[in-house]
Order: sequence, then structure tokens, then C-alpha cells
Amino acid sequence: MTDYRQVLGPLPGVLVRQKLRLKNLCACLLRNKYQIGTFPAGAIPGQPWEDDVFKRQQGLMYATEHSEVINKVCCHRWREFNMSVHAGGDSDGPTLLRFHRPFKCPLLCCCTLPWPQEIHAYDGSNQHLGMVVQDWRCCEALCGKTYWKAYDAYNTPTHVFKRDVCCNSNCIAPSCCAPIHKISIKNADETEVVGLAENIFPGCTIRTCCFGNMIDNYRLTFPQDSTPENKATLLAGLILLDFMLFANADENNNDF
Repeated sequence: MTDYRQVLGPLPGVLVRQKLRLKNLCACLLRNKYQIGTFPAGAIPGQPWEDDVFKRQQGLMYATEHSEVINKVCCHRWREFNMSVHAGGDSDGPTLLRFHRPFKCPLLCCCTLPWPQEIHAYDGSNQHLGMVVQDWRCCEALCGKTYWKAYDAYNTPTHVFKRDVCCNSNCIAPSCCAPIHKISIKNADETEVVGLAENIFPGCTIRTCCFGNMIDNYRLTFPQDSTPENKATLLAGLILLDFMLFANADENNNDF
């Protein structure tokens, strides 16, 4: 039986392509789906890739959101959801991972965030692997910097996502002018950048021209010393970032 450790263990990173289903675009029942593939052979990590590269990477994993209609209607991108990650190119394969995002009120209170956003990663048998929690830092947020901290199953910090939109191309990315929105992954004590999460502009495609930022392509580069559990947690963190940063409040994404 396929195990998440067999799939994620040898990978230096993954490509994640958000799916869009045209025939149900206006239906409130739609839920996010993601095609997950490997880095193509011979690829240069810092090189931007067009949508066709992401589209060709099929058959590794497929993630499907499960959420209630009332959550989508009332909470939009802040909604609670479960997500199953299946082996193979569709949702018929065995379940490798499960992600759970509880609902957390996103309101600030006296410059603090009482209910930070979070997401939890579990294996196929529902054993907890780790979680990613929004790490609100008020003063740095005023300077365009936001953080999310990854923890292992024992609640020990492992990595930190850092996003910076102050005086750099991230403020207009991803777009034709700035194709890559970069979010660094740092080690636990934040002394070194060890990985990268990138939202990459798909290029001038039908998806882009017709639906703008309703669909996203991601390149997630894992830290070299990360375990399969770390990788699963960072992948869950990428999904959380997609909902928080790049999802339209009225979007209904799926299969295209």
C-alpha cells in the first residue's frame, strides 16, 4: 500500500496546480482541488515555469477540499475545511494525507490576533504529523512582513514561513510584470532560508486571461534535511497560504 513517506520522502519539492471546473463555476458547492506533481527532470529551481509545465506533472497526488456550503457562503477564504490528499492523478487513489483547517475568527483586537489561522496535517490513518499556525507580529506586519510557524507532532517548531511585501516585487506578484511571488521558508530559529514557497504566474493562457487570479500555480521547495512529516506539514502550510493570501473571497475553484 502506498504511504506518504514513500511519495514525499525522496522529493526535493512539489509543483501544485489549482484546478478549475468551468461547467460549475458559479455553483456555491464547488471546493478547491489541487494537482500535485514533482519537479521536472533538469529543472532550474529559480527559473519561472509556464502553466504547461505544471499541467504535465500529473499522477503524483491529488488534493480535494471537503467543506460545508454554509462555510463557503459565510466565511469564504476563512472557512473551515478538511482536505484529503490521494495518491495518483485523481481522488480515486488511496488517501495519503488529510489536512484540517478549523475556523478561526480573523479579526484583530488591540493589535493582537487572538485566533491565529492554523492548519493540521495527518497521515491516512489520522495520526497527527504537525501543524502550521499564523505567527502574528504586529510591528513587522506594519512593515509588510507576515509569518507562519510550522510545528511537528510534538509541538516543537521546525520551520517558519516568511512573506515580505515591503518595497519588493512581491507587492505586484504574481503578474506579467512580476511573475513570482516568493515566500521564504526559514529554519526554526530563523537564521537561515532553507526552502521556498512560490506562487508563479501561469503566463498568458486561457486560464489567466479568463479567470485572472482565481487559479494559482505553486512551486514548493522543501528544506534539504526535512523529514516526510515535515514535508507533509509544509504542504499543508502552502494550502493555508493559498486560502489566506491568494484566494478571492467569492472564488469557486475546481477543474480545468
